[in-house]
Amino acid sequence: MSEGLDLLQELPPLPTPTEGELAKYDYKDWIGLFFEWHRTVGLLAICFLFLIRESPALRKISKLRYIALTALLSRISRLMMANLRLASEDRHFEAISIVDRSLHETAIKLSWLCRSKDPDRFERYLSDGLRNDLEFRNHILANVETRGHQIAIETRMLESIDRSIRTSGIAKEEIPKIKKLPSLETMMREVGFRDLAYVVVQRMGSHAVHGTWTGLLASTIDVEKSTLSLRSEFNSPHPNQLMFSSLMVLRAISAFCNFVMRKEHKIEIEAAIEQYRTKLLRHNSLMAAVDLSPSFPP
Repeated sequence: MSEGLDLLQELPPLPTPTEGELAKYDYKDWIGLFFEWHRTVGLLAICFLFLIRESPALRKISKLRYIALTALLSRISRLMMANLRLASEDRHFEAISIVDRSLHETAIKLSWLCRSKDPDRFERYLSDGLRNDLEFRNHILANVETRGHQIAIETRMLESIDRSIRTSGIAKEEIPKIKKLPSLETMMREVGFRDLAYVVVQRMGSHAVHGTWTGLLASTIDVEKSTLSLRSEFNSPHPNQLMFSSLMVLRAISAFCNFVMRKEHKIEIEAAIEQYRTKLLRHNSLMAAVDLSPSFPP
């Protein structure tokens, strides 16, 4: 597998602090380490974008399906790079939380799409966004009919919607008939996450997105005894933000490779990805040791 071996030579190195260094880590050090992990896994995602569909190491996949899967992987890497830019300023906890929601959902969808070779699954993914496009198209056409003529912005929007539908290969009449995507909770369960993961990723992650009271208390309001006051400072990222996203993306990369590569070429790649995962979990367990120790109420 010369192509696979070549790719293995290009994979980014693992973060390798010594055990002595890890033993002395404080909170800021952990943020720095998982920042490096986020960068490393983002670069790993980029590496697999260079797998070309015609490679003999890959199984036969339609051009449309392959471009969609690699586009999801590209989106993942871009969101991770955005997180790094935000985290590099040692603030923007809230913004990173919001980006994380998109990042997590994209990683879960990629994992779910790569879970099965059934083309029905891919059609459901395509039609999910197209349904909204069709609804918007109907509103535009209704406004045109009421007005009696079409304006320039409507022409552009209708052309954009028609392009989305045309490139999907699905007829407009067929889109409403296609089975809807499962909920994100169901997707996560199907790709191997426990129910708690959905609560953490989706429900708790919603606080930052929707500006809930819990979200404000976590980022914008200080509580001192019974007094509430606005927080003047920005919030540093939490190590868990950078760690958990890295872990989810590693799972998505593994699912992608498992789906696109021929059976005889998967072993080395899967072993390499598992090295990243094992080391990442090892570092996380060291960071979380204090949090996982017994706690007794006062």
